[in-house]
Amino acid sequence: MSTSALNIDRSTLTPGDIERHDAGWRDPASPLFSLVVRKIKHEPLNRAVAELKPNRWLRGIMRHATPERQLAAPVQFKNGLYQVHPILDWSKAQALAYLHRHGLPINADHWDPTKGRDQRGECLIGDYCGLHQRANPLPVQEQAS
Repeated sequence: MSTSALNIDRSTLTPGDIERHDAGWRDPASPLFSLVVRKIKHEPLNRAVAELKPNRWLRGIMRHATPERQLAAPVQFKNGLYQVHPILDWSKAQALAYLHRHGLPINADHWDPTKGRDQRGECLIGDYCGLHQRANPLPVQEQAS
């Protein structure tokens, strides 16, 4: 796939915009926390899904990352999409070994502000964003597959 074929949707808000309008949001106990997560994660994803209208979503989640992900199935049908989790049962060591073996970049400093201070929060983007509002969900007979 060429990079010109990639579609990367980002929030239209800058970090400065968020800090000016929703100061204090970084505390998961704050009522602003969920609002900002919707703005910076859900809105761009919903926009991309509306534009691309996919019926599958390849996700890079791993069970060890959060308690919620421990319950995930390798393939799930949720909100009109097949969610496929090919590295669900990988350990962090296996993921790092794969990156090293293939010469892929490692972002050791990655920190997701929407996952809280301990980085174990789960925004449940596949559950609570607007994906369930797709106009053309897959036919019922495909859901049972």
